[in-house]
Amino acid sequence: MENGHQEIRITCEISTTLTLGRMTELQGELKARTSEDYDKIMRSIYKYGIAFPFFVWKKGRLNYILDGHGRTGALIRERERGVKIPALPVVYVQAADEQTAKNLLLRLNSRYGEITIEGIRDFLEGVDIDLDEINIPEIPDLTERLDALLEDATDGGHNNPEFILFCPECGEQYHVTDDELREVAGYES
Repeated sequence: MENGHQEIRITCEISTTLTLGRMTELQGELKARTSEDYDKIMRSIYKYGIAFPFFVWKKGRLNYILDGHGRTGALIRERERGVKIPALPVVYVQAADEQTAKNLLLRLNSRYGEITIEGIRDFLEGVDIDLDEINIPEIPDLTERLDALLEDATDGGHNNPEFILFCPECGEQYHVTDDELREVAGYES
């Protein structure tokens, strides 16, 4: 601990680093983040360290961030609180100009696939994870939704009732059994 704060660790191996002050944000207000978002990012950093490098486009003397804006914002807040921020791991990404760099930034933020209830259930099997710390846009408020469904669930004489969950953004429906809901939420059957 330093100045009463936890140490920020680098937990990936990469030979190139930059200090926070040498990186410039490129995306501006593309994403809105709340204080709660930054707090979640810092809880993750304190728990796992900086586990992934920042993707940076170098243009002249400036190092524009393509990936890492949320971590940058969270780390700036920590620095203002007196936390020492180590040099951060970076990977330089080639781009001919700002237009290309912005196109790459949007591609970094694109999702070419969808996380489903079934997929997350299978992926998390045997894993202890706090779903409140994870933001999965396809399944907003996952923990709250699962907790509410489990509290209100009555099996009506059936051993394993099925629920239909609807994604509020795309309207897609998911058929999930009571046992599957309990498994994803971490409850014992």
